[in-house]
Amino acid sequence: MLLSMHEAGIKLQTFECSDVSWKLFRCSKKDLKAFATTLSQVRRLKLQLSTGMAASGVDLPECRRFLKNERIRDIIIHAKDLEYLDIRFDGWSPVFGIELGNLVGDQIFPRLASMTFPHVETNDEELIRFLERHKAMLRSLHLDSMCLASGEWTSTVPRIRSSLELDDARIEKRKAIDEWFTKGSECPFTDEWSEV
Repeated sequence: MLLSMHEAGIKLQTFECSDVSWKLFRCSKKDLKAFATTLSQVRRLKLQLSTGMAASGVDLPECRRFLKNERIRDIIIHAKDLEYLDIRFDGWSPVFGIELGNLVGDQIFPRLASMTFPHVETNDEELIRFLERHKAMLRSLHLDSMCLASGEWTSTVPRIRSSLELDDARIEKRKAIDEWFTKGSECPFTDEWSEV
């Protein structure tokens, strides 16, 4: 579909697609460049990538290794007007997490207002750097089931809150934390929460 749009000279402003196999990104560099061109003016991008976990889990390790080559990032970085970014994976395990850097690198999206990255792996410093680069516009942040590979959520979440002015936040689907982010209140953290 994206290749047909590229051939027709169509540049999308919205692209939402679910159940996209990660194997799509195994295509040729020429096709990836065509995808990037078609999506270069996209403002709203929502992808749900199938990792193979739902079916058998057999593809999971191969998917993780392959996506480290930053092919998703190489498409996304051309979307300079991106306002809404939602990249999801249909399955996750502690040995799976696609890394945030492999998805967005050091890119700055000047208009990014909403970001959703469930089932993505990162470390505290990489996450903070990405959010700092986007703090001028970012108002909605959803990090459900994000894996923090190094650092602790109990110190990372307060840093996020102090550097961003969010209207909407979701961290691990915990209402108390979401409200603390957006409305202010007693810090809801406990020692047990840091182990999640």
